[in-house]
Amino acid sequence: MTGVRQALALRTAPVTVKARCRVTTSYARLHIDLQRVTTALCPAS
Repeated sequence: MTGVRQALALRTAPVTVKARCRVTTSYARLHIDLQRVTTALCPAS
């Protein structure tokens, strides 16, 4: 149930929205980098 509380806290605090957005974008960039590495290592897939 702590995850639900954290989600509510993230939604209610406008400052954490920016922080969450920053984390999401950085994670997305990391994910794209991981995809690039995967395609480079596994050209067949």
